[in-house]
Amino acid sequence: MNNVLEMITEIEPGTLIHSRYQIQKLLGKGGFGRTYLALDNQRFDEPCVLKEFVPTASPEKNICKSKELFEREAKVLYQLQHPQIPKFLAWFTDNDRTFIVQEYINGKTYSEILFERLAQKSQPFSEVEVRTWLADVLPVLDYLHDRQIIHRDISLENIMLPHHQSKPVLIDFGAVKENVTQVISPHSINFCHSNRTSVVGKYGYSPPEQLRLGLSYPSSDIYALGVCAIVLLTGKMPHLLLDESLNWQWRSQVNIGDDLAEIIDKMLIDSPPARFQSAKEIILNLHKMHINSPTASSGEFKIVSPIKAIKTRQQEIETNKALEELVILQNLERTLRQYHDELSNPLYLNLDLPEYIEKHTTPASESSIGVLKKTSNIVAKIISIFAKKNNKSIVTKSKPTNGNNIQINTHHFLEKTSINGNLQLLEVIKKEFTNFIGPIAHLIINKILTTFPDCSPNQLIELLAASIPDKIIAERFQNDTRNLIKSKFVYNEN
Repeated sequence: MNNVLEMITEIEPGTLIHSRYQIQKLLGKGGFGRTYLALDNQRFDEPCVLKEFVPTASPEKNICKSKELFEREAKVLYQLQHPQIPKFLAWFTDNDRTFIVQEYINGKTYSEILFERLAQKSQPFSEVEVRTWLADVLPVLDYLHDRQIIHRDISLENIMLPHHQSKPVLIDFGAVKENVTQVISPHSINFCHSNRTSVVGKYGYSPPEQLRLGLSYPSSDIYALGVCAIVLLTGKMPHLLLDESLNWQWRSQVNIGDDLAEIIDKMLIDSPPARFQSAKEIILNLHKMHINSPTASSGEFKIVSPIKAIKTRQQEIETNKALEELVILQNLERTLRQYHDELSNPLYLNLDLPEYIEKHTTPASESSIGVLKKTSNIVAKIISIFAKKNNKSIVTKSKPTNGNNIQINTHHFLEKTSINGNLQLLEVIKKEFTNFIGPIAHLIINKILTTFPDCSPNQLIELLAASIPDKIIAERFQNDTRNLIKSKFVYNEN
């Protein structure tokens, strides 16, 4: 098999592949493939990238693993639809050669951009540039991680800036990992729930757990992105920023604010549980920096009318609050899953859920600790209710009455039926919740319904109220929502 692979020669320019793609030039070579620029003659000679599976000569089991990774890359790219990820166009085999066809990104990698800047100006990226760059890349990681996908090969070579565009594009999904189900405890890592795979990634960029153990988490991508940030700030490759004990020594080589430095330091912590656990958490922190320094994003002072400035700042504060609440909810969801996995552990037999949540969940900020405690108590109450039910929902038939009202048995309807079986009522609750906290409401509702798909209407209202930090507003939401339901539905107590 190796001899056959060694005979797979480079494709010459002008060659027509699959009676459609005309090769223009070789773009690069990877661990198990070559990439070519080609023209698609069925799309008016539109440029595209052909990635060919060509592993290096190695034991047959390694070749099989390489082919598995190549096919996985095609499968993952097929699922993704994001403006900062190259579009998947096709997957085929032609004359025993296997190809992936992708959108062509006409631009430069950030490794090339940094090298050119150092050669021309001897100046790396500024603090403002790196902060903006992180804010542009993090939503892409958030998109992937929300879909249970880890890139596992984040580096400046795999992030490009297209010509005539301002947003970076993440490329090369050859090391991607799907179906992330593990949960990390801040106090211990349960390796039974981790993705232990073959070691992939780039030395210097990839985190210790990935290079040493073949383990990967969403925070593994966050670590690698942190390395990218300090390389852009210092203009030095990763190995020049590590001391003999493999500790990062970069702070003394740059002059940046403590806020950004602390964010990057937390991204670079060796222990996966101690890092940021989601891209949203970092986005939240960057957003807080922007609020505290409104002119930071432009790097210059601008005169803004007082009324506009007040409105803009209020919008930023509201967005920041919504992001923080979402992070709290995500952290809580992560901890609940872990609690469920560890119920068999003798250490947790006598530990109440609220105490477990407080011990294992790191709030987004000091001000969110009270919110988290309140939410955990409400969730604990709901969990206990679910535990007493045999996973069976009691659905009561509705009888239409005069007008648009519905006659329903109150007890069964509000306490024992599943909200998913009452779409009309769910829409009422969604609309009212949105009126209180804005568009972020839909994200929170979806998170709760994913965790508790069979919750009752009353339980959903309580959980949503628990996600509102302000106690007065939370109570208003509950009262207004229940009153609204009463005005739209007629109850029969019999």
